[in-house]
Amino acid sequence: MRAVALALVASTLAATGCATRSTSGVAIGLGVVTAVTGVAIASSDGPEPAAPDDPYGSFDPDFRPVGRAIALAGAALIAVGVISLVHVANEEPAVEVATPPPMADLALDRDTLAAYEYARRGDCTAVAAIASGVRRNDPVYFREQFASDPLLAPCLR
Repeated sequence: MRAVALALVASTLAATGCATRSTSGVAIGLGVVTAVTGVAIASSDGPEPAAPDDPYGSFDPDFRPVGRAIALAGAALIAVGVISLVHVANEEPAVEVATPPPMADLALDRDTLAAYEYARRGDCTAVAAIASGVRRNDPVYFREQFASDPLLAPCLR
Protein backbone atom coordinates (compact mmCIF):
# COMPACT_ATOMS: atom_id res chain seq x y z
CA MET A 1 0.00 0.00 0.00
CA ARG A 2 2.71 2.49 0.93
CA ALA A 3 4.79 1.57 -2.11
CA VAL A 4 1.82 2.22 -4.39
CA ALA A 5 1.08 5.54 -2.72
CA LEU A 6 4.72 6.64 -2.95
CA ALA A 7 4.92 5.63 -6.61
CA LEU A 8 1.77 7.53 -7.43
CA VAL A 9 2.91 10.62 -5.54
CA ALA A 10 6.23 10.50 -7.41
CA SER A 11 4.38 10.20 -10.72
CA THR A 12 2.27 13.20 -9.72
CA LEU A 13 5.39 15.28 -9.28
CA ALA A 14 6.84 14.01 -12.55
CA ALA A 15 3.62 14.65 -14.49
CA THR A 16 3.52 18.23 -13.27
CA GLY A 17 6.77 18.97 -15.01
CA CYS A 18 5.93 16.95 -18.11
CA ALA A 19 2.50 18.42 -18.70
CA THR A 20 1.99 21.06 -21.30
CA ARG A 21 3.35 24.52 -20.63
CA SER A 22 -0.09 25.99 -20.26
CA THR A 23 -1.61 26.33 -16.83
CA SER A 24 -4.67 24.41 -17.97
CA GLY A 25 -2.59 21.47 -19.13
CA VAL A 26 -0.67 21.37 -15.87
CA ALA A 27 -3.90 21.45 -13.86
CA ILE A 28 -5.45 18.65 -15.91
CA GLY A 29 -2.29 16.49 -15.77
CA LEU A 30 -1.85 17.03 -12.07
CA GLY A 31 -5.56 16.37 -11.51
CA VAL A 32 -5.50 13.06 -13.38
CA VAL A 33 -2.50 11.78 -11.47
CA THR A 34 -3.90 13.02 -8.15
CA ALA A 35 -7.27 11.38 -8.84
CA VAL A 36 -5.59 8.08 -9.75
CA THR A 37 -3.50 8.27 -6.59
CA GLY A 38 -6.62 8.91 -4.51
CA VAL A 39 -8.50 6.04 -6.12
CA ALA A 40 -5.54 3.71 -5.49
CA ILE A 41 -5.41 4.70 -1.84
CA ALA A 42 -9.20 4.53 -1.41
CA SER A 43 -9.36 1.05 -2.91
CA SER A 44 -6.58 -0.32 -0.73
CA ASP A 45 -7.23 -2.85 1.95
CA GLY A 46 -8.50 -1.59 5.26
CA PRO A 47 -6.56 -1.85 8.50
CA GLU A 48 -5.44 -5.31 9.50
CA PRO A 49 -6.91 -6.64 12.70
CA ALA A 50 -4.54 -6.78 15.62
CA ALA A 51 -2.84 -10.08 16.22
CA PRO A 52 -4.28 -11.80 19.30
CA ASP A 53 -0.83 -12.51 20.71
CA ASP A 54 0.36 -8.86 20.34
CA PRO A 55 0.12 -7.27 23.79
CA TYR A 56 0.48 -3.73 22.47
CA GLY A 57 -1.85 -4.01 19.52
CA SER A 58 -0.91 -2.76 16.08
CA PHE A 59 -1.24 0.71 14.74
CA ASP A 60 -2.61 0.40 11.23
CA PRO A 61 -4.72 3.44 10.36
CA ASP A 62 -7.40 3.39 7.71
CA PHE A 63 -6.29 5.62 4.83
CA ARG A 64 -9.31 4.92 2.61
CA PRO A 65 -11.14 8.17 3.60
CA VAL A 66 -7.97 10.11 2.86
CA GLY A 67 -7.80 8.41 -0.55
CA ARG A 68 -11.36 9.48 -1.33
CA ALA A 69 -10.48 13.07 -0.40
CA ILE A 70 -7.40 12.98 -2.63
CA ALA A 71 -9.46 11.58 -5.51
CA LEU A 72 -11.98 14.42 -5.09
CA ALA A 73 -9.16 16.97 -5.07
CA GLY A 74 -7.85 15.45 -8.31
CA ALA A 75 -11.31 15.66 -9.87
CA ALA A 76 -11.50 19.32 -8.83
CA LEU A 77 -8.11 20.01 -10.47
CA ILE A 78 -9.30 18.36 -13.67
CA ALA A 79 -12.45 20.49 -13.63
CA VAL A 80 -10.46 23.69 -13.07
CA GLY A 81 -8.15 22.81 -15.97
CA VAL A 82 -11.01 22.04 -18.33
CA ILE A 83 -12.87 25.22 -17.38
CA SER A 84 -9.69 27.21 -17.93
CA LEU A 85 -9.21 25.61 -21.35
CA VAL A 86 -12.78 26.44 -22.35
CA HIS A 87 -12.34 30.01 -21.11
CA VAL A 88 -9.10 30.48 -23.06
CA ALA A 89 -10.61 28.93 -26.19
CA ASN A 90 -13.56 31.35 -26.08
CA GLU A 91 -11.41 34.47 -25.81
CA GLU A 92 -10.92 36.33 -29.02
CA PRO A 93 -7.31 36.88 -29.92
CA ALA A 94 -6.11 40.44 -29.57
CA VAL A 95 -5.76 42.23 -32.84
CA GLU A 96 -2.29 43.56 -33.24
CA VAL A 97 -1.43 46.23 -35.71
CA ALA A 98 1.56 44.96 -37.56
CA THR A 99 4.21 47.54 -38.17
CA PRO A 100 6.39 46.55 -41.06
CA PRO A 101 10.07 46.48 -40.28
CA PRO A 102 12.01 49.37 -41.70
CA MET A 103 13.38 48.62 -45.11
CA ALA A 104 17.10 48.93 -45.22
CA ASP A 105 18.20 50.89 -48.26
CA LEU A 106 21.57 49.48 -49.11
CA ALA A 107 22.38 52.38 -51.43
CA LEU A 108 21.82 54.88 -48.60
CA ASP A 109 24.00 52.81 -46.28
CA ARG A 110 26.73 52.54 -48.90
CA ASP A 111 26.57 56.28 -49.64
CA THR A 112 26.63 57.20 -45.95
CA LEU A 113 29.67 55.01 -45.31
CA ALA A 114 31.44 56.56 -48.29
CA ALA A 115 30.57 60.04 -46.99
CA TYR A 116 32.06 59.10 -43.58
CA GLU A 117 35.28 58.06 -45.27
CA TYR A 118 35.50 61.29 -47.30
CA ALA A 119 34.69 63.39 -44.20
CA ARG A 120 37.51 61.67 -42.27
CA ARG A 121 39.90 62.59 -45.10
CA GLY A 122 38.59 66.17 -45.11
CA ASP A 123 37.16 65.96 -48.66
CA CYS A 124 33.99 68.03 -48.13
CA THR A 125 33.39 68.36 -51.89
CA ALA A 126 32.87 64.58 -52.16
CA VAL A 127 30.65 64.60 -49.03
CA ALA A 128 28.50 67.38 -50.56
CA ALA A 129 28.16 65.44 -53.83
CA ILE A 130 27.05 62.32 -51.96
CA ALA A 131 24.71 64.42 -49.80
CA SER A 132 22.84 65.74 -52.82
CA GLY A 133 22.14 62.17 -53.99
CA VAL A 134 21.02 61.11 -50.52
CA ARG A 135 18.73 64.16 -50.26
CA ARG A 136 17.18 63.34 -53.64
CA ASN A 137 16.64 59.62 -52.78
CA ASP A 138 15.36 60.00 -49.20
CA PRO A 139 14.78 63.53 -47.89
CA VAL A 140 13.62 62.31 -44.45
CA TYR A 141 16.75 60.21 -43.95
CA PHE A 142 18.89 63.07 -45.17
CA ARG A 143 17.30 65.54 -42.73
CA GLU A 144 17.09 63.27 -39.68
CA GLN A 145 20.22 61.17 -40.02
CA PHE A 146 22.70 62.26 -42.66
CA ALA A 147 22.77 66.05 -42.29
CA SER A 148 22.62 65.91 -38.48
CA ASP A 149 25.53 63.47 -38.14
CA PRO A 150 28.38 65.13 -36.18
CA LEU A 151 31.01 63.84 -38.62
CA LEU A 152 29.16 64.91 -41.79
CA ALA A 153 27.48 68.16 -40.69
CA PRO A 154 30.62 70.34 -40.85
CA CYS A 155 31.01 69.51 -44.56
CA LEU A 156 27.37 70.37 -45.32
CA ARG A 157 27.42 73.98 -44.06
